[in-house]
Amino acid sequence: MPLDTVLCVDTSGSMAGRGMRELKEACRTFVDGVRETAYQTGAKENVAIVEFGKQVHLVSRLTNDYDVLQRAVDTLSAGGRTPMREGLLKAMEEIIERGGVVTIRNGQRLSPRIILMTDGVPTDDNGETAEARQAVLDQAHVFGTRWKDCGLPNCIPIACVGCGDCEPELLESIATATKGMFVIVDDITKLGTFFRRQVLLTRFALQSANAEAIQSQEALHAFLADLGEAVDGAELDGLFRLLLGMIVLEKIAGGITLKDADKVVAGLPVHGSRVRRGRDWKWGDQDRGGLGTVIAHDQEGIVRVQWDARNLSNRYRYGAEGAYDLAIVDDSPRVLGNDELGDGHNLKVGVEVRRGPDWSWGNQDGGAGTTGIVYFDDVRDRSVYVRWPDGTRGKYRNGNAQCYDLTLTERSRGRGPYHRPPAALPSAPDTTPPAMRPQPFQQLPAGPAVAADGQGAAIGKVTADDFNGLGVGSHSWQWQDTDGTWHLFPDMHTVTLEKGRLQNNVDLTVDGERFTADLRNMVRTSLLSGKACRIRRIALANADRELAEAMEKSLYLM
Repeated sequence: MPLDTVLCVDTSGSMAGRGMRELKEACRTFVDGVRETAYQTGAKENVAIVEFGKQVHLVSRLTNDYDVLQRAVDTLSAGGRTPMREGLLKAMEEIIERGGVVTIRNGQRLSPRIILMTDGVPTDDNGETAEARQAVLDQAHVFGTRWKDCGLPNCIPIACVGCGDCEPELLESIATATKGMFVIVDDITKLGTFFRRQVLLTRFALQSANAEAIQSQEALHAFLADLGEAVDGAELDGLFRLLLGMIVLEKIAGGITLKDADKVVAGLPVHGSRVRRGRDWKWGDQDRGGLGTVIAHDQEGIVRVQWDARNLSNRYRYGAEGAYDLAIVDDSPRVLGNDELGDGHNLKVGVEVRRGPDWSWGNQDGGAGTTGIVYFDDVRDRSVYVRWPDGTRGKYRNGNAQCYDLTLTERSRGRGPYHRPPAALPSAPDTTPPAMRPQPFQQLPAGPAVAADGQGAAIGKVTADDFNGLGVGSHSWQWQDTDGTWHLFPDMHTVTLEKGRLQNNVDLTVDGERFTADLRNMVRTSLLSGKACRIRRIALANADRELAEAMEKSLYLM
């Protein structure tokens, strides 16, 4: 059974002349592209054409006879007003009568879609009225949320393209209500590009090997780029959202379901935890050497992580088989590049957020000024899931109903100091005697699993027995102040740091202030102020350590 697409096109009087010529050419481009996709993949696509103008007419029923469709395009003519709602009704009737959900060869099930093109504002018998606009919105909600009530086979996403005197806010509302997309073209000659990319979107779906591939925005971007399509970020987001709207599956992002997003397994890092490769990593360059975010708990000892660099996700061990592929990285939210920021509402997984312009959820976040981490992005529903510091998790609007509950914090906006690796901190002249200088850092071999609490980030309590064999008496740890002077960590912290080398990251508390020590880049950062300093591990005999401690004490007595 072929995939179904209905072209619902505005043939009102304002489309006369050049507009109608460009519309016909765009429709021909679409039909030729569908024909080429059928040739390449062996999967045909049924196409119907509905016009709304001086008449509302089903120009061609759903068919994969592409010659018939090309002849139907030739009959389009401009005239009359813009009865958009009636055009959408006609499209709905055709889908109910002849359309349906199709299973493609990679096992995915795809719903029909509508491609809506207009250059004007909807009208009724009284012209351009608020009632005519509302009628179109009501019809959009039938496709989006009330599809079962009228016999549609599924939610029907609508891809809207507007030009001329169209109303962008209306098209955006239609796209939001139906989990579709919208694009405004500033020149009607660009209609062909929009229709061509709609063809390529279907081709990508048909050629995707599995569910993981078809639900990867990165894979879609690469596919289009390979074909020479220079798609900007907003249109790419829209195409991906439309594709997800067509997929008839619970799985909505990152290969997981909404049920997965809510699942909690004891002993795993909490949702939204920021991570990087850990002591037992064996997965090559999947992470691109960067950070990621825990987006779901898979099962005992297994989490799913989405990586910043590629927006792709996979499953990793966190206790399973006694292995830890990941290490927790505290207070390191994702930082979006300037080219990713958009209007400030591009809330990707891993970014830090706070209350936005449409916040209406009381103190669910823990109070004004509190920040949280996005751990799940439901692009079809234009919403995101956030974990707050007290462990509360919630779903918030990010464009749904044109509302934005959240906004990015400054730390996640644009390339800045939080994006630069800690190793880039300025270095001070090293005046330490050669015998006390640090050895190059080397990862310890994998050992027994480190005990973790329900948060997945805590190192077990330090006991007297822990001092045996963990470097006290042979190695010491130091931190550097702003004057370049190195100071010894206390014995208890030394033990914690030695144990933490198995995970590359530990938490410390000094005089009531919490710090995180990054043992890969050898940097300690205050969780209160964000200030960082260098740390190091040095070979130091007991006698030398005792002398250094005495010197340290004398500094405080002066």
